[in-house]
Amino acid sequence: MAKSFNKQKKVSQAEKTRNQREKRDRQTASHAKHLKSMEKIRKSPNTKLIRYEDYPEAFDYVDNLFPGSNVKEVVLYKVSPRLLEVLGYGGAGGFYDRCSKEIVIAAYAPINSRSPARYDMSIKAKLKKDEVVAHELCHYCFVEEGGSSSSREIWEEFAYGWTLGYLRNKGYTDEQIIKWNYYPFLVDIMSEKALEIILAKNDITIRQYNGYSKWRRSEFWKRFGKKWNEKRKELAYKRGEEIISLYERKMAEGTGCTKTVEETNRFDLMDF
Repeated sequence: MAKSFNKQKKVSQAEKTRNQREKRDRQTASHAKHLKSMEKIRKSPNTKLIRYEDYPEAFDYVDNLFPGSNVKEVVLYKVSPRLLEVLGYGGAGGFYDRCSKEIVIAAYAPINSRSPARYDMSIKAKLKKDEVVAHELCHYCFVEEGGSSSSREIWEEFAYGWTLGYLRNKGYTDEQIIKWNYYPFLVDIMSEKALEIILAKNDITIRQYNGYSKWRRSEFWKRFGKKWNEKRKELAYKRGEEIISLYERKMAEGTGCTKTVEETNRFDLMDF
């Protein structure tokens, strides 16, 4: 029995070693594929390169907030969403490559798909290019400062919140910041909550709504589409005010990041 047990133990160890080797091989292959993809992105004729020299004010602002993140070394590539799809990054909207310290951004305008296209009431931003750069650099800093979350809301609120000072420095009022910068994101995430409120006010359950025929749903949007749109904008504005209030306090306290700070989480990202 002892011999049999030892043999089984050796087999298990061999399997473990093989699994570890296969995992390393997969990681190596994945890394090699990623490097090739990055090279294709850089060489694409439709890729736009953005460096510190192009938008020094935006880079300097974020660098002052997070000096330990070496923001000025970051290179941004704006690429077509189609190229990201072909390379296997579709749906990500972009990503940050730690090895090269490069940010890849999908060059597209988000489409609100919360309601039928016929009744979609688009919310358009008035973001200028330097403001987009500052926003994306804050996404980079989220990762560099130890942030990690699967929540799109946390990722975006971090970037929108920390660019508050940059936008105020340009002379924007808080109302302009919310409506010109925050609205497309906040209105989108408030769409579902706004729909629930409209349904409840009209004694319609979510289950009933989900069971509507195409014709009945079309009639619903004809009747309540504008009210729904106004409600989600109202909720979005309130959330925008909350973000501004939160990040006013954060900016007054400072990020606590310096050039010599250790590679650990340097502040709490989850105090929403």
